[in-house]
Amino acid sequence: MEREIDRRIGEASAVMRTLHRSVVVKRELRLSAQLSIYRSIFVPTLSYGHELWVMTERTRSRVQAAEMSFLRRVVGLSLRDRVRSSAIREELGVKSLLLRVERSQMRWLGHLVRMPPGRLPGEVFRACPSGRRPPGRPRTRWRDYVSRLVWERLGIPPDELEEVAGEREEFVHQSQRLVSDRELRERLVRNGKLYVEEHHNLKRERETYQQLVDTLLTE
Repeated sequence: MEREIDRRIGEASAVMRTLHRSVVVKRELRLSAQLSIYRSIFVPTLSYGHELWVMTERTRSRVQAAEMSFLRRVVGLSLRDRVRSSAIREELGVKSLLLRVERSQMRWLGHLVRMPPGRLPGEVFRACPSGRRPPGRPRTRWRDYVSRLVWERLGIPPDELEEVAGEREEFVHQSQRLVSDRELRERLVRNGKLYVEEHHNLKRERETYQQLVDTLLTE
């Protein structure tokens, strides 16, 4: 699967170089037109077949690097300018491509779970092949990968996954909660600060209460 993802990145990079030489960097081309090229040509080339990708940290990093290479050219920046990727996306009004990939994978998972018996994709998804796997580190199966993704990103345990995904409206609602890695980190930091603040206030209230009790007992 990594080879296929690398091939998609190579195809997208070739498209980017061609567009860069011809239209993307032309000053008379409006920003909206450049973003239209990004969404209609570059992204489909890069992410073709992404619903079935099994992504590692390496491939996630490479996909994001390819995405940002295009967007930096749109805004006329390079890595030397040391502008954060999140700031560039925010300026352009573009969502993270990795976030789009993960949402599509979860949507496809929901389709497979709800697919009626007899449909080939659903049968393959539910199949449990017999026999021993080859020696060495086994390759991660798509089902295992997406189950872990849903567990890490949405907090749905693997043993509850099919039940939740089987309810279309509920699973779609859950998938909408998916946020980028940066937003997730910010949320965790924010929640951590709130916890510390609440814990500090509770501790202070307990100390005040204890002081009041001690005062009443000594009177």
